Amino acid sequence: MSLFITIHDFIYRNSFGYREFVYSLANNVNIILSTFDRKINLLELPCITGNITSLINSDNIKNHFISDINLENLITATRKNKTLKIKAMAINGEEKLPMQPNSFDMIVVNNFLYYVVNKANFLNQCKNVLKDDGVIILSEIDSKKTICHVSMNYGFKGLIDYATWAIPDFFFSFRTHLSSEEVQKLITNSGFKIIDKKPVFYDKINIYTLKINSRINNT
Repeated sequence: MSLFITIHDFIYRNSFGYREFVYSLANNVNIILSTFDRKINLLELPCITGNITSLINSDNIKNHFISDINLENLITATRKNKTLKIKAMAINGEEKLPMQPNSFDMIVVNNFLYYVVNKANFLNQCKNVLKDDGVIILSEIDSKKTICHVSMNYGFKGLIDYATWAIPDFFFSFRTHLSSEEVQKLITNSGFKIIDKKPVFYDKINIYTLKINSRINNT
């Protein structure tokens, strides 16, 4: 399993598309971090192998929790970011999140929805542990933006960049992604409001900024 994780991490880290996505997501997180007037509690779910973890500005973080469905990922992420004060936990997305209500100022959900069977329950669990003025940064691949869309709209470079993401994703995930419309419907039905939506990586991935709908007018 360790060899599998090492190969998986190497392929993604060295693909053009992955690098662009990682920096875009980390930049969004850091922008939101800068808006808080206090050090915050942050949850990454999943952390994968810690590539985004290392790009998040730790100066604004009080407690940094990383989590993943794969124990090997947690070990790799912890080793990679051993200078950071991070706390690791295994979470599969189907069970109740093992945190107290109103525990986190920010939750980063990184291409995780398509792993979870009961997606609405998972988002409700995130809502439960989020503070009143908390923010969720959620990224998800758009299933409708296929290799044909990328190559037609962005030419040869887009095609090559896409292939470096899509090929390992096909072999390592074995899951079906949601469309952008399906993700947005799921988000709103779960009681969140989309504050911002940013397409990255040739519009293939969307990064959403969410707040709890019923709390927006009170923050």
